[in-house]
Amino acid sequence: MMMQLPFKKPLTLLLGLAIVSGWAVPAQAFFKAEDIPPLDRKVVMTKEQFMELTEQETVDNEEDPSLSYRMRLPKGWVTMPIPKIDGQKATTSLFKPLNTYIGPARGDVRSRIEVRQLDVNHFISAQNWFLIFILQTAGTIDGMYVKSDRRVEAQYTTVERGTSFTVRSVVEFSGHNVVIAEYIVPTEFLAEERDQQIWTMISFALTDPDTSPIEPVETYAFVDIVKFDYPQSWSLHSPPVTTIDRMEAAILNLKGVAPGIADVHSMKLNGRVDVRVVSKTLETTEEEELAAIKKLFSESSLEIGDLIEHITEIKFHRLIKKSKLDVYKIQGTDFNLAGYELWVASLESEGRFYILTLITMGREENFARWSQNTESFKYMLRTLSPVNDVN
Repeated sequence: MMMQLPFKKPLTLLLGLAIVSGWAVPAQAFFKAEDIPPLDRKVVMTKEQFMELTEQETVDNEEDPSLSYRMRLPKGWVTMPIPKIDGQKATTSLFKPLNTYIGPARGDVRSRIEVRQLDVNHFISAQNWFLIFILQTAGTIDGMYVKSDRRVEAQYTTVERGTSFTVRSVVEFSGHNVVIAEYIVPTEFLAEERDQQIWTMISFALTDPDTSPIEPVETYAFVDIVKFDYPQSWSLHSPPVTTIDRMEAAILNLKGVAPGIADVHSMKLNGRVDVRVVSKTLETTEEEELAAIKKLFSESSLEIGDLIEHITEIKFHRLIKKSKLDVYKIQGTDFNLAGYELWVASLESEGRFYILTLITMGREENFARWSQNTESFKYMLRTLSPVNDVN
């Protein structure tokens, strides 16, 4: 059953669900990426010296070739047997060990390298996935290097059974899998092993990564004019198109809704994206369209607050001539929505304006939910294609 959304006042549903379903989740700690130091890659050991001290380790994963990898392994290290996971305990929330390597004993401690895999169910960047991982493991980040939204290198310090360890990590996505490789050194021996640790992690790479989206996606098209992809786990709602001069759609991240059932009291709205496609034949302007959205917010007892940041790293379709993506604080004037964010993307092509907005819990309110919602929104923006824009 298709749920009809009030598109003239698209925030009405948001307000109802925000109250009924308890959107106000307790605030979580989170890392500000801009406060994390850059990863230190300075070494004294030359690459030639490193090559002499190591040997090539290539692992071909027959079960899933996209998890195959290579790296330079220190000579004399031992490959440990892979433990079997109890089928009843194996879930997508558990890491699956791919390989463990151990170095020479130093008293009762050893350095080791662990390569593990985890299923990922929702869009998220490698950087934010790693930050959540560190929050859950109570580590302290020493430095981070973001190569792309699919690969991050970092160093952090953690404590195991009272012993401090310094960990050099590589996080790389392959389809719906995240692979994390870690070179773990007792901190007291870091000085003598640091260069080898850095070179080893630099050498780690997946040999045949799956570059498809993290989760299944659907494609929606406004007639034959413009299309975009969105996560299959989100729910798309669009009124019938009566004119190609102005078209709208909403994509909702809903929880607690059984297929074919649209009971507002059972829903939990985790995020909402609204897409507005406006023809320039209406002789409107981008400023007028944004002002209309602001008016809708005020009529729904919402207030757009301070600018948080400008987003500049997204690569749009080649037919998008101008683009801007800003992030604002948002709050309710009649109820508490502190900690929420509004993302506003205004795009312009030859014949149309595209205004896309995202309402989400803020990064300080629920970092995991914010990470999923914002990465999904960025994916929609990257895939928006004005296929038949002018005509």
